[in-house]
Amino acid sequence: PTCSSDEEKRFTRPAYSYIALIAMAIQQSPSNKVTLSGIYDFIMKKFPYYRSNQRAWQNSIRHNLSLNSCFVKVPRTEGNEKGKGNYWSFATGCESMLDLFENGNYRRRRRRR
Repeated sequence: PTCSSDEEKRFTRPAYSYIALIAMAIQQSPSNKVTLSGIYDFIMKKFPYYRSNQRAWQNSIRHNLSLNSCFVKVPRTEGNEKGKGNYWSFATGCESMLDLFENGNYRRRRRRR
C-alpha cells in the first residue's frame, strides 16, 4: 500500500533544523516576538510531522532557545499582555536570521562524508 502525498508529508520529518523552525516562528509573528507555546503551535500547524511525539522535539526546541545566542527572552510588559512566560525574539545583530541561513534557505545543510 502506498501513502498519499499528504500522508507522506505527515510522516516525513521536515528538512529544517530546530533553529530554523524557531526562526520561522519568530519571523511570522507581527511583533517579531513569540511565546514558547506560540513556537510550538506554529511548528505543529505548519509541519504535521511534529504533532506526534511532542515531548521529545519540544525539549529540543527549549534546548536550542537557551543555547543559541541569537535568541533572547523578552519579558511580558504590565498591562494587556496576559499569560505566563516570556516572549522569545532575535538578539541584536540577529534580527534577520539571514545571517545564519543563506538567501533565506532554512533547509539543513547536508553533512559531507
